[in-house]
Amino acid sequence: MFIHNLNPNLLKIGSVQIRWYGLLFVLGLLFYIFFTRWVFKKANQSVKKLEDLFIYLFFGFLIGARLGHVFFFQWPYYSKNPGDIIKIWQGGLNSHGAMIGLLVAYIIFYFIEKRKNPDFNFYQYSDLLVIGIPIVAMMVRIGNFINAEVLGRLTNSSWGVVYQSLGENIARHPVQIYEAIAALIIFFILLGVFLNKKTKPYFMTFLFLLLYFGSRFILEFFKKYQILEKSGTWTLGLTMGQALSVIPILVTLIYFIYYYPRIKFKE
Repeated sequence: MFIHNLNPNLLKIGSVQIRWYGLLFVLGLLFYIFFTRWVFKKANQSVKKLEDLFIYLFFGFLIGARLGHVFFFQWPYYSKNPGDIIKIWQGGLNSHGAMIGLLVAYIIFYFIEKRKNPDFNFYQYSDLLVIGIPIVAMMVRIGNFINAEVLGRLTNSSWGVVYQSLGENIARHPVQIYEAIAALIIFFILLGVFLNKKTKPYFMTFLFLLLYFGSRFILEFFKKYQILEKSGTWTLGLTMGQALSVIPILVTLIYFIYYYPRIKFKE
C-alpha cells in the first residue's frame, strides 16, 4: 500500500511556483512536437505544414480542454462565476473537451489547406497526428496522481493508495496510474501499426479513438471522480467520462464494421 504525501510543487521561489503537473504537461507537449515531426518525415509529409498546424492544434487543445471542464463538469459553478472561466491557471482541463477542440482545430486547418491544395485528404495528417497523443495523456495522468486528483474508488488491494495529503486514511485505486499505463500501451500499439505501413485511410485515427475512449470507459469503473448523481437520466447511471466516451466508441465501431472493409489500402 502506497502512502501519498507527495508535494505537488517542484520548486517554489517567493510567490512563484513550478508544479510537477505543469512540468509533466510541458514535457508531454515537447515530446509530442518532436515525435510528430519525426512521424511526418518518415511518412514523407511536409514538416512546414505541420508547424503551421501545431498553432491550430495548440489553441484547439487549450480552449477545448478548458470549455470541456467548464460545461461538462463544473457548469453550475461557472454559470454563476463566468469570469473564472478564463482562469486556466487555477486548473481544470478535460480530455474529452480537448479531443473536441483538436478535431475542430484540425477541421478548420483542413478546409483552409483544401482551398490551397484540392488533393489534400483529411486522413493525410490525422492518421499521423494521433500517434503521439497518448504520451501527452500519460504525462497528464501522472501529474494528476502527484496532485492527488482524479481519485479512484475504495479498494482493499495491496496496490491501493492512501492519500494522506488529502487527510484520508482509506485506500483507493490509483486510477491515474492505470490510465497512464493504458495510454503508454496505446502509444506502442499505434507506433507498431504505423511502422508496419500497411494501413487503410482513417485506420490510425479510428484505432486511436477506439483504444483511448474504450480504455477510458472501462477505467471509469475504478474512478470516484465525476459521478453524476443529479444529472437526470441521460447518462443512464454512467459517469460523465463514460457518457462522453460512448459516442466516439460507437462512431469507431461503425467505421470498422461498415466502412473499413470497403476502403482500399493506401498506396
